[in-house]
Amino acid sequence: MQHPNGMRTTRRTLLLSLTAALLSWSANAQTLGPASAGAAPSPSPRVAKAWIANTGSDTVSVIDTSTDAVVATIHVGDSPMQIAIRPDQSRAYVTNFYSGSVSVIDTIAKTVVATIPVGTYPAGIAVTPNGARAYVVRDYNGVVVVLDLATNSVLTTIPVSANAFAGISAAAVSPDGTRAYVLSGQLLVIDTATNAVVDTIGTGALPIAEQLTKDGAFAHVVNELDGTVAKVDAASNAVVGSVFVGGLPGSISLTPDGARAYVTIVAHLQSSGEITFPASDSRVKVIDLASSTVTTTIQMSSFVSNVAVLPSGARAYVTLRTANAIGVVDTATNEQVATIPSGGVGPTAIAFCAR
Repeated sequence: MQHPNGMRTTRRTLLLSLTAALLSWSANAQTLGPASAGAAPSPSPRVAKAWIANTGSDTVSVIDTSTDAVVATIHVGDSPMQIAIRPDQSRAYVTNFYSGSVSVIDTIAKTVVATIPVGTYPAGIAVTPNGARAYVVRDYNGVVVVLDLATNSVLTTIPVSANAFAGISAAAVSPDGTRAYVLSGQLLVIDTATNAVVDTIGTGALPIAEQLTKDGAFAHVVNELDGTVAKVDAASNAVVGSVFVGGLPGSISLTPDGARAYVTIVAHLQSSGEITFPASDSRVKVIDLASSTVTTTIQMSSFVSNVAVLPSGARAYVTLRTANAIGVVDTATNEQVATIPSGGVGPTAIAFCAR
């Protein structure tokens, strides 16, 4: 795949077609091993389930993290990309990239109770802390769709930028609910009271994923094409630091104490513009956020996509797309300690829910 002006198409092709391109190799070269024989740390009762979006099978699977077993499989729309959990844990919201919709799932019944049309290519999604609204970033369209979650309908749309690649982790809402942060070529700040863009921040080349610190003081933004993670001060809306991680980073997840960030390296971009998938690039980088340095590189067993650290902080789950599996990382040792079936084809996103 070449990297002319069509890099956005190249990146989306990487995200949606990687499973098909490498599936036969993966099936022949890799075998899922059993979960680690060691006793896993007991999860908090409120974070007992991992919800996985399986892009290739149009499903969401639910994994009990105390046993690492799939306990439910839910059929959603075409190519589910991201999952957001309502703060009261009662609903999961899933963006369906090719269906142009958001599936609303009852987390107790494990069934789809509503489908909201939102327009083409929905990718990132975030729910406000009061559970009243969701912000959905539409890829390539430069549009953010605001959902009213009481009526499961579109409240308004916000133009943000033209034809920009967003990424599946392209939305976040501040803990106080006053600001939404979305990626669409840049980091855009939205006033949730007026649903107007109030600031635009350049963070690097092709920002693709973000996570706010628990207190909302900083946003950490993954810039795919320059291999960096930028630190943005939410008070000044300015970049105050950057860490080079290399390769093509794809996702980020912070530990609950805010001390470390886990960043997946999904591929390598050659100087010619060609994207390659060497086994050595199936990694997770660990950043010490106090010193802004990479302290550890974790070699994973298969090609990685997204990472999410359990709210307990004890483990990180990494989607292994071509293996149809989840790699479990012990955050105390920073080693992959288990590989478990994802319950579907092409696992992409991870969210944690009490149900």
